[in-house]
Amino acid sequence: MSSNTFRAKQLKNIGFWVTALSIYSILPFSNSFILDFIYNTTFWWLISTFILYQLWVWKKYFFKKTDAARGIITVNVFLWWMMFNIVRGLFIAHTYWDWKGLVSNAMALLLPLAVYSAVSLEYTQNIMKYYIKYALPLFILIFPLSIHADLGFYLVPITLILLFLSTLEFKWKVSIAAIAIITIIIGLAVRSNVIRFSVAILLSNIYYFRRFISLHFIKALMYVLFAAPIIFLFLGVFSNFNVFDFQNYISGDYSVKTDKNEKGGVSEQSLLSDSRTFIYRDALQTASYYNSWLIGRSPARGTISSAFAETDLNKRGERLANEVGISNIFTWTGIVGVILYFFVFFRASYTAIYKSGNNIFAKILGLYIAFHWVYSWVENFTNFTMNYFMIWVMIGLCFSTQFRQMTNQQVKVWVRGIFNVRYRRRRLPPYVIKNSQSEISSDLDYNG
Repeated sequence: MSSNTFRAKQLKNIGFWVTALSIYSILPFSNSFILDFIYNTTFWWLISTFILYQLWVWKKYFFKKTDAARGIITVNVFLWWMMFNIVRGLFIAHTYWDWKGLVSNAMALLLPLAVYSAVSLEYTQNIMKYYIKYALPLFILIFPLSIHADLGFYLVPITLILLFLSTLEFKWKVSIAAIAIITIIIGLAVRSNVIRFSVAILLSNIYYFRRFISLHFIKALMYVLFAAPIIFLFLGVFSNFNVFDFQNYISGDYSVKTDKNEKGGVSEQSLLSDSRTFIYRDALQTASYYNSWLIGRSPARGTISSAFAETDLNKRGERLANEVGISNIFTWTGIVGVILYFFVFFRASYTAIYKSGNNIFAKILGLYIAFHWVYSWVENFTNFTMNYFMIWVMIGLCFSTQFRQMTNQQVKVWVRGIFNVRYRRRRLPPYVIKNSQSEISSDLDYNG
């Protein structure tokens, strides 16, 4: 089988697992026995294993070293550190629940494999194309079966398209904007979805104001975003300032009705409530107790948590994972893991902003990656979901030399190719077509 034929067959598989991953991301928020029925751990482990296998295979056929920035070496190092800690977990896990947690967390920690294939414009375009073609129409059926406020987790890929909103044809511009607005309105009780979609919309407007926003401002904003979480962490640990304590410095009642009442009724939830401070306290206290600051406890173990002690089936008073992505990285892989995680995001954002010529969309994407670094300190749960997968796809796009060297008009053609076959391959700029063809004849034995 020729490499060209193999690539074509592999691309067809994307439609299946992109749809499956979207469904899996919304299953924890089901309010229907239909979705509960398919929420089977073994079944989804098989799906997850298949996806990881595909990502590993695609690394060989879609990733070409010359098409990626040198900064991608940070992803290599990060993945090796994840592998080291997964192997450590094999010796640390003792009970059934330890092993189950290790397997689930290990799969999530290997999702950065998506970076290598996402360097290919053809691959990333096909991910989005099949999401729009299969997963998005399925949303009509998913909507009545899920808690509406959480549906943003299913629609995460839309946030990437929002960054390129100005490039879309009118009908798609209206459709994507409408989906984003509806997601924000019905998801007010789930602040994370509101924030992710709102930030994407805000950053997309940089295109319209690009003549008034200097490159120096964009660079400065990037550095502020990467420094902010570390500054706030030190202020929280060594002073009385708590960035999550909104009720202390914002007056007024900001409550919304939610359908999450366990008794089936409607309850109210404050948008200013602090649901993060105790997570950091648990993580730091656990690291101090077990002296696991440097390399963590492995993905097989979690944090000592008084708030969730009763949910630990091992009866150790631990919480294996939590909503804050950086807390999980720290607990499982230590300070070393956090530093490597930082460098991946920083190099991706830096590369997209500093090494993209006049491509304003690469700079917008670089800022969105910087935002996701910040948001890893608030949420971005480290689990095998569409949200975590898309973060790594966007990081891969930041490292793509092809993407960063395109002009704004060329990006417009590429993005429109997601929705319309007329804009695909034959309408791409000549040098991009040449690069895509050169990938086919590249060294297929290269392993990165």
